[in-house]
Amino acid sequence: MTKKRLWIISELFYPEQSSTSYILGEIAKKLELKYDVRIIAGPKIYDKNNIVSNSIDSKLEDLKIYRVWAPKLNKNKLVQRAFRLIWISFGLFIKSGFKVKSGDRLLFVTNPNLLIILLAWLKKVKKISVVLLVHDVFPENTIPTHFISSSHNLKYKLFKKIFDHAYSAFEEFIVLGRDMKSILENKTGNSGSKKIYVIENWGDTIRIQPKSRIQACLPVDKIVLNYAGNIGRCQGLMEFVNIISKVNNKNILLNIYGSGAIEDQIRQFIVKNKLEKRIKLLGPYKREDQNDVLNDCDLAIVSLEKGMYGLGVPSKTYNILAAGKPILYFGDPNSEIDLLVRNENIGFSFSLDQEQYIIDFLEKLSLDDFDDFDDFLLMGKRARNLVENKYSKKEILNRFYDII
Repeated sequence: MTKKRLWIISELFYPEQSSTSYILGEIAKKLELKYDVRIIAGPKIYDKNNIVSNSIDSKLEDLKIYRVWAPKLNKNKLVQRAFRLIWISFGLFIKSGFKVKSGDRLLFVTNPNLLIILLAWLKKVKKISVVLLVHDVFPENTIPTHFISSSHNLKYKLFKKIFDHAYSAFEEFIVLGRDMKSILENKTGNSGSKKIYVIENWGDTIRIQPKSRIQACLPVDKIVLNYAGNIGRCQGLMEFVNIISKVNNKNILLNIYGSGAIEDQIRQFIVKNKLEKRIKLLGPYKREDQNDVLNDCDLAIVSLEKGMYGLGVPSKTYNILAAGKPILYFGDPNSEIDLLVRNENIGFSFSLDQEQYIIDFLEKLSLDDFDDFDDFLLMGKRARNLVENKYSKKEILNRFYDII
């Protein structure tokens, strides 16, 4: 029996090592059991800092992948990034127009965002079934990242009207969290005809295993906080670094792994304030090093800029759970990760507005808090049990298989 054709359209795909490309690669392998899966994607490597593993995934190598060429530009420069976004959006759209046939099914992740408008038109013309995998929400995400100053801005109002109309052209959505579902319901008119499914990201319970402080070789005289991921405008990391600089607890060490748009800004802040012994920028890392990186701490940081409620859910969270680390979350109240941390009692959650509360919390941290029988250890065990029972790759991919 001939399988129905499913197209996955994304700017990023294997062998790019970003979280988006990894997640879509695993989804593609799972859905091959059900569909004739084909991929339309951008160039092999977008970000040189997403270091490519030497290992080859034969299942992904065997997929039919149609790539769109794009110029190599600096993603951290706004003008160059905007030009590339327009270029890659039209490239993916044109390639889709030639390849996708009436009756095909299509899974599209919302990046680049301009492609949402183009695919809404293509859906109508080609009469194809489309599932929109919402990783971020445009243009709402331009305000907390300071691309647009206010929701009263005329440019923002125009973008919102155009994109709300485009989002509303689709009937099926997969979102990453409960807060994002609420935002999307309002964005698409809260119509009962829309199917909006919440499917969270997963944690790698096989490659990532908890390590004790001794196994991870953590310093005996330091409480290690760890941020591992994109150092971009959405994460609110600069605000947290500023708060750390005001903490007098000399036992605290902050490790920052990754790269991104505000990396240089943080580096300059560290040098200017002579924080080199307390805050370390350790650069990007390979996926096969992830277990060591995530275990390199007592508390793992997940953060989102103020105003990011419903606009993004950090995928790093679920691998932190797999490492069995308590989470220190900074972000909007009642966002997906805030609810997860508080409801499951797997860490601590603050708004970045609560600067004094955060300072007080960090001042009181002691190495005694991480003894074998402390609440921190129990939080880590609960985190690991949670990812095994609810957020494993098998569980999450089965939900994709059932819905798409």
